[in-house]
Amino acid sequence: MKKNHIYPVLDIPPVAQAEVSKEYNASGEAIYILNYGGRDIVKIKIMSHEETEIRIHSDGSMQSSPLIQQFYLTSRKPVHAVVTLHMRKDALCLKSQRAKNGQAIHAQSGGPLIYGANGYYGMWEDLMLEWYGATWHWIDERSTRHEDGSTSAAFEMDIDNRAFYLLLRPRYYSQHLGYKYFSPWKRQPNGKGISGWCSWEAYHRDVTEENVADAAKLMSELAPYGLEYIQLDDGFQQFLIPPEKDGKVYESWLTTNEKFPGGHERITGSIRDQGLVPAIWTNAIITNEAAADTGLCMKENGKAFKGYCIEYILDCSEEILEKHVLPYYEGLRKHGYEYFKTDAIRHLCLDGLQESVRRGLLTDEEADKRFRGFMECVRKGIGEEAYLLSCWGILTQSVGLADAFRVGTDANEEWEHIHMQITESARCFFAHRILFTIDPDHICARTELEWARMLLSFVSLTGGLYMLSDPLECYDEPRMQIIRKTLPSLEVYTGETGPIDYSTPAFCWSENPELTPEEISDFISNTGEARFGTFWATHFRKDDRSWTVVMRTALQQLASESIFFKDIGLDPDCRYAAYDFWEDRFLGVVEASMELRELPIGHVQVCALTPVSESAPTLISSNRHVSMDAVSVTACKTVKGSLLLKLHGVAGESFTYFIYSEKPCRVASDRPFSVEVVDGVLYRVTVTFDIEAAEIVVKQV
Repeated sequence: MKKNHIYPVLDIPPVAQAEVSKEYNASGEAIYILNYGGRDIVKIKIMSHEETEIRIHSDGSMQSSPLIQQFYLTSRKPVHAVVTLHMRKDALCLKSQRAKNGQAIHAQSGGPLIYGANGYYGMWEDLMLEWYGATWHWIDERSTRHEDGSTSAAFEMDIDNRAFYLLLRPRYYSQHLGYKYFSPWKRQPNGKGISGWCSWEAYHRDVTEENVADAAKLMSELAPYGLEYIQLDDGFQQFLIPPEKDGKVYESWLTTNEKFPGGHERITGSIRDQGLVPAIWTNAIITNEAAADTGLCMKENGKAFKGYCIEYILDCSEEILEKHVLPYYEGLRKHGYEYFKTDAIRHLCLDGLQESVRRGLLTDEEADKRFRGFMECVRKGIGEEAYLLSCWGILTQSVGLADAFRVGTDANEEWEHIHMQITESARCFFAHRILFTIDPDHICARTELEWARMLLSFVSLTGGLYMLSDPLECYDEPRMQIIRKTLPSLEVYTGETGPIDYSTPAFCWSENPELTPEEISDFISNTGEARFGTFWATHFRKDDRSWTVVMRTALQQLASESIFFKDIGLDPDCRYAAYDFWEDRFLGVVEASMELRELPIGHVQVCALTPVSESAPTLISSNRHVSMDAVSVTACKTVKGSLLLKLHGVAGESFTYFIYSEKPCRVASDRPFSVEVVDGVLYRVTVTFDIEAAEIVVKQV
């Protein structure tokens, strides 16, 4: 089989088939090559001279739109093969199906190749590859990043007369999952971790200029731990929008009310003076009836009408957006805000423009275009560099423009809201940092202490938007300690894909204040057996270090249970050192499975599992961050039986690093430190950061 055409390298990934060719290397071994968009994306090298067969072209194209292409590879005798996958830019190893009820939901950081995860997703191409029908395993622990910016991974497999088959799904998220505006070759969401404080649940609309300045001052104490933003929410703008009958919408937002006499300059100045970044809440609402009737808003029979929770419905024509909305966002950006929460757009879309469709005033296509136009106007106004949160719900028209989506309704400190934040994040996790970063809504640390520990651990380890929102007096030392150990939220990606499982119930209100948390959880899940969202596995790769953090979030009481490593993306043939973070307890070295403890409702267990060997010491945890530790460990190298750690801590603080070694070790550091040896294998190395940087060397002797 020879190539009969050399396709050009395309700058836009096509909705087209891959071409297949067959070549032979100098040893006479066959290599099948799949070329997509002018690039070789799959190479299958047959490690013998046995005859193999592949089915190609129309035989493999099972569906035309959205395109699914299926390739079969068979051999009459058993053969060994190496498959190399190669994407133009970043790529993710993904489990090709969502977790079922009670299974671990996979997350990832650092490009790990997750055991048993049979999917590879090209983030620039929006291309999903899946494979089935053979015994296989990854060759390396992580994807390889090449000098040209491309990413590759390889696995070995054994095939015989049972077909190995490979699926290509071009435009996977945009067409197969239905997010039609997703064009990652044009723009991908900003994947940075977001951590900050929001004024809403602290002060609601009564927030003042002094409140913001005080919050910035207190939260600056958390800046060394990763808190970055202070977000002013509803309450700074003029009550009437626009302020006059013939006024402009932007005037109500750029001119602050009497509670903010210093205007936006003083707001942003008080935040920046504390070394933090200003963030702002905005809204699509129109409240001035006289102005609404002038042509600013949608009309029926010559009169502006209201939509649910949106008041009067902004017309959203190009002319109105250019005149009223664009200057609003441009102005706030010029005042120095770098993070924008755009609220009530769910109501603008579904209860506003779609209300106009129901009344026969717009077609579906027109409503869709106008709402997309609103979001494009926002992005144009704030620029490409500013961070944009779309609030709330998964709104397809915001994809490709917003960086984050709030996925649930308003949250507070009550149990059912915390339950909602976790379950709605779990339902939408397939999209996390591919389509958008998940915002579970602001975090109320003033809730029950164990509930706060669970929610803060969850948001940090899954990489959601971490926005505290409490009155300042609520931040007592126990809560501040939990906050410090969970800041910052991490740049974590989904480790699995597939559509939302709509057979899993969304959050629903009990509307009965007398119910206990147990009764609320049973009501929400519809059954006491439902455990979706209670079990998570975040896989980390960094330098020479690989580890997985297993988290159980007790949305209902959880019994003790054994978990099998193959079910959480870990090689069952490896030995792992286990560490429980919140209990500060070494659980020993485990193989194939481990026991997880019973959890009361609202509690959390977070355990690190790190592969160990006899040849070198292994870092298994620290007490700095719940990730154990993807934050303060900036480099981790294993060289000739020695472990070398570079650290970035908080000046004036001490952190403990837990290192496992089956052979005796000597420890050295360039900063003040102490060592405690537990059971002859666990070295607790406590480093005092008199400056922010430190190094540790642990050498077997």
